Amino acid sequence: MSFIADDINNFKNQVYQLEQKWRSDRFTHTRRPYNADIIVSKRGTFKLEHAGGPLSKKLWSVLNQIQAQGLGTVAFDTWNPSQVLTTSTQNLELSYISNQQVIIETQGDPSSPIPSPATPLSTLPRKVDQILRSQVWFDRRQVELRHRLRSEAGLDSELPLSVDFYRPIVVDADLVGSNVPSLMRLSRLLIERGAAGIQLDDAQQTYSSILNQANIKVLYPVGQHINRLVALRAQSDIMDTETVVFTKLSSLQAGYVASNLDTRDHPYILGATVPTRPLAEVLREAQASGASTPDQLNFIRNSWMNNANVLTYRDAIAQAIRLKGGLSPDQISKEVEVWLDNTRNTSLDHAKDLASQLGLEKVFWDWNLPRSQEGYYMYANTLEAAISRARHFAPYSDVVTLQSDAPDIGLADAFAVSLKKDHKNLLLGYSYPPLQSIDLTLNQYHVELASIVQQIADVGFAWQTLSLNPLNSNNVTKDPVAQQLFDSSIVTFASALRKKHSE
Repeated sequence: MSFIADDINNFKNQVYQLEQKWRSDRFTHTRRPYNADIIVSKRGTFKLEHAGGPLSKKLWSVLNQIQAQGLGTVAFDTWNPSQVLTTSTQNLELSYISNQQVIIETQGDPSSPIPSPATPLSTLPRKVDQILRSQVWFDRRQVELRHRLRSEAGLDSELPLSVDFYRPIVVDADLVGSNVPSLMRLSRLLIERGAAGIQLDDAQQTYSSILNQANIKVLYPVGQHINRLVALRAQSDIMDTETVVFTKLSSLQAGYVASNLDTRDHPYILGATVPTRPLAEVLREAQASGASTPDQLNFIRNSWMNNANVLTYRDAIAQAIRLKGGLSPDQISKEVEVWLDNTRNTSLDHAKDLASQLGLEKVFWDWNLPRSQEGYYMYANTLEAAISRARHFAPYSDVVTLQSDAPDIGLADAFAVSLKKDHKNLLLGYSYPPLQSIDLTLNQYHVELASIVQQIADVGFAWQTLSLNPLNSNNVTKDPVAQQLFDSSIVTFASALRKKHSE
């Protein structure tokens, strides 16, 4: 009986300790839809120490220090051991392993939009293990060298400051898609190998050649992505680590959402306001007639959207309100404002009930007509949609990363201001494409690119990622090039990359 009592008391003690940990400042704003006893029951009796444990605490500390100082850290893809040295010596606080790394490792083609479905699950953990082992090697080598120099020069001699080679590793983990058991297994492997932070994209990997060639992303429904974040957090809790959970928002690049089952997606699903033939049918006929290139299919798609006057249901009713007679401009403006506010977070059914109260129940709107050939629902890739999804994901994430087609200070500022109203302590990140692919002569950015990194940091983004995947070379991010990002300007940096790539 004493054995049983000890076992019960030990279990209760572990549950109590875990609950106290969840009440600490680290997890004050984190939402978990499960209890501590469920987590403890899956830990077993022997406590293991994982490489990602102490590094995750370091990552959280680094990000919060940067945020408090109003600075921004830039993370590059860390491809190989030689770049571990670059990351450490050039004061780049983090190492980053992107999905693109998986593609290059397994397919050798940096232009491929997604990893092959045959990509082994061990690919990412192997890369994390390689980078961490490199950090360990450089650190051991440094300690040995400093000991030798001090022995030769005397105990009182001054030596150069030591370099911190243990830069926390953040890794994309979208290889397994929405398969929760596989995601938990992948997360376990990554944490065991040394991942301090794991990032999940809210856009799913689709193997539609048409969508991939046109660079059109398909979003997970809100609830499905939350399940992925919860699974990641639960795996971290089971392993007794504080893995930093990153959410990457691809809403601004999305053209579709996978389904309409989640009512939280309803306000931003697009529908045709003019009766017409389904888009999928039009595209199939065009392909049968010989249209095959992304440009041709995009032209047909855009023409169809213009002819069908594709809008969200909220905008369709707002348009109908503006066309109603018998109202003054001020009355119309007020009624539209009230309508948009009342339907910001409502389901389609509820929105239709509200529309009927305005006498607009007969407004034509059909969200099935714009569906893709795969059955996806057309989605409004607006900043408002991105903010809405970010608010839903924030309680389950430590860092929310906004991804855009180009660095845009106005967009970043609007996103940060809106999100910080409800989530003041949330850390923000910003991801933009490889700089060598951006035409720096365009005026569309409305920002002086020479100080883009600091300007983005000034509006509240502590974490920024610049993926250098097309330039998989040992020399691309060596000292002179990486240093230019901080000592000169983003324009000079991009020019150096282009020059290096052309050599």
